[in-house]
Amino acid sequence: MKPNSAALLLQLSVAMLACAFSSDCAAQQGSSAIESDLLERTQDVRLGDSAAEVGRKLKPFWLPTQTNHFLTQYPFTRLVPYTNSAVIREWQSKDVIASGWPMLVFAVFSSPAKTNLVDALLFSGHGVQPLVDGLYQRNLLGIRRGDSVEKVYALLGRKECEYFRAEDGKWHVTLTYFGCHGEFIDIEVDAGTGVVLKTADMTI
Repeated sequence: MKPNSAALLLQLSVAMLACAFSSDCAAQQGSSAIESDLLERTQDVRLGDSAAEVGRKLKPFWLPTQTNHFLTQYPFTRLVPYTNSAVIREWQSKDVIASGWPMLVFAVFSSPAKTNLVDALLFSGHGVQPLVDGLYQRNLLGIRRGDSVEKVYALLGRKECEYFRAEDGKWHVTLTYFGCHGEFIDIEVDAGTGVVLKTADMTI
């Protein structure tokens, strides 16, 4: 198994453990959509690939959508930071996962000709994460203290957050995003002002 694939499996396993007390946990644990063969196919996707090349690499475990069917649907309008459907192609897994959606790959190209891949995001039921070291990855690692949460959402999409009361008595929010090399990046935000206070790489 390639390193990136192992990182993806680790991230998916952690996400599943986090839902251990949720009502749909058993279904998530039983989902066949996270099989290693499915994730292994995504690891062959490279920056610079054409849409045709991406499609060949994802076969036979992933199916192309006829149109950008998912990009304009909730929750993907919140999760995926890219909005120009003319430069995006979608692939979906054959199986539906416990969230009620298939696993999805959103491939982003430099132009509508779709001959040069510049980014690719995987949806696995727990938000999106990059498959390549593209713009999303650079944006994730580029978030700094003083940035606004609106900037974070615009660059990385929205995430469920965890509220906690800090030592100063103020409410803070933690947003966790995944990187393409297995990183777990926590972004701590002041809940009152919406300003990023710090970022931390929580990778095991």
